[in-house]
Amino acid sequence: MSHLDHYANQTETFLAGIDQAIHNLQTQVPIHCKEGCGKCCENPNVESTVLEVIPLARHLVTTGQADAIYEAVTTATRPQCVLYAADPSVPGNGRCTQYHHRPMICRLFGFSVSKDKAGNGRLASCPLVLEASGVSPDSVVFDSTEGLPVYSESWMALTGIHPEWATQRYPINQAIRLAIEKVALADQLKTS
Repeated sequence: MSHLDHYANQTETFLAGIDQAIHNLQTQVPIHCKEGCGKCCENPNVESTVLEVIPLARHLVTTGQADAIYEAVTTATRPQCVLYAADPSVPGNGRCTQYHHRPMICRLFGFSVSKDKAGNGRLASCPLVLEASGVSPDSVVFDSTEGLPVYSESWMALTGIHPEWATQRYPINQAIRLAIEKVALADQLKTS
């Protein structure tokens, strides 16, 4: 197993843990996105680390999709994520074409917890998620954040996998491009 596969596997396991923490949060507070909503994906300022998208890049390389996505990220004229497929009939709606392999930022946006000065957990969520769910963020306080997706702690834990790849944030398409380049190079070195 290459070093890159090791980091990709660790990151996939970590992201599965994030998904479980989000599930834990949703069992305590019934929050969900409005069906079909893609407003966060349309934001031109979404940033990701290379490490978050290494599993995605590995998936793209192994499934033969890397060349097309690499072309899309290098020629994109809009800053929005090239993996987002907007719904042409409903503005603000759409979906991620690689949802299972999306980065941590996409998982946590709208579904995380922050800690206040007293150490209590506070719901950190998208206003549209709160509206769709009928939840007021001020009404939600967690005495314990054990097993919940604490935003700042998640970033620190990700850094523990690979400090260099997990600290520098890039515009989402640039992060995807860099990750594809790393995975494709490692794949070439394995086969040569």
